[in-house]
Amino acid sequence: MKNDSYGSSSIKNNEQPYPGQSLGRPSDGPGSIASIIRRVIAFFIDWYLCWGLLALAGFADQSWLLLIVVYLYMSLLIGFGGHTVGQLVVGAQVQTLDGRPVGYATAFLRSFLVMLLLPVLMMDKDTRGVHDRIRHTALVRIR
Repeated sequence: MKNDSYGSSSIKNNEQPYPGQSLGRPSDGPGSIASIIRRVIAFFIDWYLCWGLLALAGFADQSWLLLIVVYLYMSLLIGFGGHTVGQLVVGAQVQTLDGRPVGYATAFLRSFLVMLLLPVLMMDKDTRGVHDRIRHTALVRIR
């Protein structure tokens, strides 16, 4: 058997050749699960975009306000178009597992869980955090 993406020579127990296979997603390209690197880059773009807007308004030293702005920014943009500016830059979109847009209710709950950070770090074999598993969503590549 060929080496899988985890570097072992065979698939063991609950492992799969690539994240998203058990969800019926392709291994690469549009529709595949976005990599962790894409997610981190998108998050930092969004975080610093919100911080920059607060700095322009003279509120850069208000960390509690930054958390609120990032939460509302993520919730509204994901609810409206399925992605934030950062996610759009890296070519990713939040979708339901069957490929539909997530809508506002899911976006608000998912964004709240992202702000807690711990659910994001607790990933499954498809590299989906608790925030995605609770709302039956995934961050997928759109290009």
